[in-house]
Amino acid sequence: MIAFESKPANSMSSAAMVVFLAALFSVASPAFSAEQEHPEREASVHEEDNADKHNSEAEHEKENIVELSDAQLEAANLTLSTAGSDLITPSVELFGVIRPNMERLVHVVPRFEGVVVEAKARLGESVEKGDELVVIESNESLRAYTIKSPIDGQIIRWNVVTGSYAGLEEPLMVIADLSSVWLDLQVHRHDADKIELGQTVSFHPSEGADRRVSTISYMSPVARQDTQSLLARVVVPNERSDLQPGLYMRASVEREPTSAEIVVRRSAIQFEGTDPMLFVQRDEGHFVMRRVQLGRQDSTNVEIINGLSAGEVYVSENSFLLKAEAEKGSATHGH
Repeated sequence: MIAFESKPANSMSSAAMVVFLAALFSVASPAFSAEQEHPEREASVHEEDNADKHNSEAEHEKENIVELSDAQLEAANLTLSTAGSDLITPSVELFGVIRPNMERLVHVVPRFEGVVVEAKARLGESVEKGDELVVIESNESLRAYTIKSPIDGQIIRWNVVTGSYAGLEEPLMVIADLSSVWLDLQVHRHDADKIELGQTVSFHPSEGADRRVSTISYMSPVARQDTQSLLARVVVPNERSDLQPGLYMRASVEREPTSAEIVVRRSAIQFEGTDPMLFVQRDEGHFVMRRVQLGRQDSTNVEIINGLSAGEVYVSENSFLLKAEAEKGSATHGH
């Protein structure tokens, strides 16, 4: 009887293993060899990628360049400035209301109670000191006497009717000298530490009107419970009579100036969507649109945190014309 030796089905002799590895190496080695023999092929691929990237960047920069002819440049009347360090005067925006100057406001009350005999002035009239206002017949002496204006001003409240009783408790009229008024500003708690006596306050009475400037002359030591705010008062000259009591105003309170390394004029900043940008001069008639990051700012200047270097020349006035040209060029490029 012949006996057979049993071996696992998946076992492989040493000779067979050698043959298998030799075959596997012969299949893999051509690709491996080709890769080793042609390293310039891989370098070429990287060069093409870099070239595409540089071309894309160059194309993007080209799209952001605005070129003006000599005639366009003259018509645009651009103002150029050099970016550099300057002062930033930060401000706090507050809301307030115009009120009569209470130091120049008079409540006219009879010296003796009686009956109104004659009214010599009317509500809204301007009067001068010494002008006759009303004639009253005294209940005590039964003689008539005349009340005269104690100041120059305008009658802003009137409670005079001929034949009516004139008592000592209620004023017959109120006269206000409106050559100066109060601007009472509401200072919220989070701004209270930024506001103090003597700070400069500026505001525009109406759109397009000249800016008015004054200083804070009074700070209330007590907060209003209902609004949780403090009162800051500004005395404002009103020679033009355009600051009528009751008008609401938005005012800017200037704080201590601070220095910034790179500062440009606010008029230089344009916006592309929500992104701030400005135009930098490359050479005569060529301007590059540059996105920038803004920092502190005041009514005149703005700090540039990123996107502009000191010494670069930028368009500080009429840059909106360049933005219009850039948008026109983008629309043309899109078609």
